[in-house]
Parts: sequence; C-alpha cells; structure tokens
Amino acid sequence: VKALLALVQTELTDQRPRFRDTLRYLAILAYRTKQTPAAERLFRACLPTITPRTEAEVYSGLLDALIDQRKHA
Repeated sequence: VKALLALVQTELTDQRPRFRDTLRYLAILAYRTKQTPAAERLFRACLPTITPRTEAEVYSGLLDALIDQRKHA
C-alpha cells in the first residue's frame, strides 16, 4: 500500500490526471492505513472535482485526516 501511495503522490506532483473516484478511493485507503499526510493530500486533490454525491465523504475524510495530524487549530 505504501508503494502505491508513493507512486500516486509522485503523479500528483507531476499533475497527471486521474479520475475523481480513483483519487477518492486512494484517499480513503491512505486514511485507513494511517498514512494521514498522504490522505490529506489526496482528499485535497479531490476538492476541485467534488460533486454533491461525494461532497460529504471528501470533506469528512479531509477533516478526519487533519484532526489526526493535529492540524485543527
């Protein structure tokens, strides 16, 4: 999982396009495997393409990742 998320983060830096659902699933995977910095970055990458269907899940995941990193202040 770590290798996959490292590859995805490299692709985010290179600004390679990904489907919004793929980014969301990878963000959830990162969060569930306690890789909160990667989860935060992936959830943030989801924000420009957010839909009403995914809005709650993306914002909730981003807030959870931020809280776990103690970035809530």
